[in-house]
Amino acid sequence: MSNFFGVGATGYTGYTGAAGATGYTGYTGYTGYTGYTGAVGATGYTGYTGYTGYSGYTGYTGAAGAAGSSGTTKTIGSSGADYTDVEAMLDAGFYTGVLITAVTEPANITPDANGLVLDLNGFVLTMAANQIIPAAACEIYIYGNGQDSEIDYTATTAVSLIDLGTAGNVVLDNFTYDNNSSSATTPICDPTFVQTVTRVTFLLPNLGTSGFHATTAGSHISDCHFVGAGTTGSAVCSLSSGVANNLRFSGTHPTADATGALSLSTAMATNIFSAGNLGITIAGDNTDLSNVGGGGSIHIWVNGDFLQLSNISCGSAGSVDLTGKDFCTLTNVRTGTGGLDMSDSSNNDTMVTNCYVKNAITVAGDRNRFVNCAFPTGATLSSTAAFTQFSGCYFEGAFASTGDNDIMSNNNFDGTFTVSAGGDFGQYLGCWWDGNVSITSDQGRYSGYLDAAITFTVAATATNNKVDVTIDQTVVDSGTSSVITEIIY
Repeated sequence: MSNFFGVGATGYTGYTGAAGATGYTGYTGYTGYTGYTGAVGATGYTGYTGYTGYSGYTGYTGAAGAAGSSGTTKTIGSSGADYTDVEAMLDAGFYTGVLITAVTEPANITPDANGLVLDLNGFVLTMAANQIIPAAACEIYIYGNGQDSEIDYTATTAVSLIDLGTAGNVVLDNFTYDNNSSSATTPICDPTFVQTVTRVTFLLPNLGTSGFHATTAGSHISDCHFVGAGTTGSAVCSLSSGVANNLRFSGTHPTADATGALSLSTAMATNIFSAGNLGITIAGDNTDLSNVGGGGSIHIWVNGDFLQLSNISCGSAGSVDLTGKDFCTLTNVRTGTGGLDMSDSSNNDTMVTNCYVKNAITVAGDRNRFVNCAFPTGATLSSTAAFTQFSGCYFEGAFASTGDNDIMSNNNFDGTFTVSAGGDFGQYLGCWWDGNVSITSDQGRYSGYLDAAITFTVAATATNNKVDVTIDQTVVDSGTSSVITEIIY
């Protein structure tokens, strides 16, 4: 009995063997699934960033021209080249070429919708009277590597080198356009193309509109040089609704009204340098011209309103003509002996600031304002002028006014100061007079300082004036019903 129970109990010990289930701990081996972390090796998939290399597809844009393997660059030259002229390359279905010798085109160049990319590569492309005439809307790129890269053009009629077959975009860079045409209006490109022209030297005939001409919004010319051949070469650089910067003019150019070598309309132009005399015609409204100067005299003719001129030095004889124009703004402009012309009664609402006006200017319009300006030969306000304002200005020459309602403050008058009959209701406050003063107008207000030996005269016919001056001698005559306050020392 006891043996029977003893055996049985031992068997219970066997149940301890169930501890073998501890082997389930082996399931911890599932941690081995962490090995799947090895899939992080897929980080290599980050290499997909390399797909950015697909931007290389931009290169395919070039291939787009290559529907017939035309994206390949072909050599063009008189010997040892794939083709002897540009048109021959286009006819063969290729659109990208590079000159390896000087080339003379026997006929027009006629790009199709695939366009044209041409590297002049330091050689001369002679067009004679032939043109580049697109057969479909396209883009044309012509570039060189300096002035030795050149296109020679000799037209006998008024046609552009790149003519309007169909509108498109033109990019020209870093070569010389040698225009030997015998007709005017032979610019490098038809004005209706959107043009981007940089680093081109224009060798010009003595004929108008023979360089750059653009009338389409978005056109841009920069870092170009115009070499003039005479005084009838008007509008050799003509821009409407576009931008021009860093232009240089040398040689001989016209300077007279409406024939300026540089013609602008609703355009923005800056950094213009002229080695000699230059005429600039502003043919339309809303034009901005700045940073102009050079070694010659610059004459600016304004034929539009809402003009802005700034940082301009016109040279010894240069001028700015605003005849009949309104709402113009001039800042930091220095004229030469040609001066500033505002002599038309319709010259209204113009603001002139920090300017040097060398001529004896006549102001005839209304509501014109001058701030911190110098007038070395004086100024005159005509009888048609009204509400003219001068503030902080210096008049070395004589000042005279028959305009009404002048508003002047803190000005220095070295020359004589005269307000004549008809120049009524003016206010001349905080003046410094170094020249004799003569008042024959009515109902004016005068205050300031009279320097030694200066005579301040209010004529007997002048009525209702008020004078409050610090002087070192007596005012001569008080005028009718005028009030004179003198501080004599």
